[in-house]
Amino acid sequence: MTGYYRVNYEEKIWIEIAKYLDEADYTKIHVLNRAQIIDDAYHFVMDNSLYYVTFYKLISYLWRETNFIPWHSMMNVLQYMSPFFNYPESDYFKSLILDRMDSVLNTIGYNENPKDDEMLKATRLLLLNWACKHNHIKCRQNAVFSLLAHVNKSNNDNFTLPGWKSWLYCAGLMNTTRDQFNKILHNIVLKNEDMLQYIVCAENDFVLLDILPSVTFKLEGTWTRLKNTQLMELYHGLVRKHARKPTVLNFILKHFDEIVGRRITKIDAMTHVVMSVYSECQLDQNLDGPGKMCSKLNF
Repeated sequence: MTGYYRVNYEEKIWIEIAKYLDEADYTKIHVLNRAQIIDDAYHFVMDNSLYYVTFYKLISYLWRETNFIPWHSMMNVLQYMSPFFNYPESDYFKSLILDRMDSVLNTIGYNENPKDDEMLKATRLLLLNWACKHNHIKCRQNAVFSLLAHVNKSNNDNFTLPGWKSWLYCAGLMNTTRDQFNKILHNIVLKNEDMLQYIVCAENDFVLLDILPSVTFKLEGTWTRLKNTQLMELYHGLVRKHARKPTVLNFILKHFDEIVGRRITKIDAMTHVVMSVYSECQLDQNLDGPGKMCSKLNF
């Protein structure tokens, strides 16, 4: 009879494994075993049979790990933990993971190299996806510069990995300035309309306050080239992703009557607001009207 079995050890043996993984010759542990150690250890943490601190010690070695397989195992763990990252209590663990990813990305490079094999390219994209999503500054800055370089090329379809183009547009738009965003937007509308969906990845408040009136009221310039259906999809995407931001919620409340019927039904609009309220001040806005603006959130 064959099957998959998890192996738990005494605490002191887990600690010894963690110490060995953090040695220069850690690759003497087979790559599949390294991946299984991560997967098993997390399972035992969830089963309350392994301490969190021991798990942290086991994954600390990842700053050395450049193989896709253990990192894929770690990504599965991070996916299971994703709701946890919405809370400030996750900051320490998030910082630990980002620090390990940063070390690996500095080793393998943030950008593709023609000499890279497919496994290394996949590892890079795996790490960049998570790092940029969780506000790794260097990752986002590099993504902006790479995206701007990409849109300046006459032939900007030279992507070797599925998912790379999507990552580049989304991550590259996260921390753009207004000028950078407008340049990228112009390129998307004229040459890469299939990338339009990634406009919602923008996180700069000033950029969002430029986007929202444009997709809501179709003001002028590049936006007038888009169809009403495209603008409506963008509006819904922006609200789903960013309605908890005070600037975005305040915009919705201030222009509530104008938005209803133009981009959204009243019930949907109210649902967005109620699901996004984080403060008494914002709730008062919803009940009394958008005349009062919130200067800060009261948690």
